[in-house]
Amino acid sequence: HASFSQSPPLTSPPWESCHGAAAADSTPPPARTGARPRVLLPLILRAMPMRVLTVGKKRSQGTQLLVEEYKEKLGHYCDVEDTLIKSNPKLTSDVKVQIEAEDASMMQQLKAEDFCA
Repeated sequence: HASFSQSPPLTSPPWESCHGAAAADSTPPPARTGARPRVLLPLILRAMPMRVLTVGKKRSQGTQLLVEEYKEKLGHYCDVEDTLIKSNPKLTSDVKVQIEAEDASMMQQLKAEDFCA
């Protein structure tokens, strides 16, 4: 079996090494009551891409401008894709058939690994 050397004992409390210079009174930071423990995140995170699916007819110019502005703002943080699904793709007057056709169109856009909210 391999032998490992023990690390030297700490000369100062661990919270001092995290915040640069040691505090004058060397008191620990206040306890976080009722909160989850802190998790150290990696320095580089990749945001989950977003895909917005909407059902409807052709958008008005004002609505399209709002959608483009929203995509532009979110685009700084993650990839955003906007998909407009045609309403009533079978051109039927039966509401149930219309909803089922729209549902089928929406399900074709989704992948098995997609997270839906």
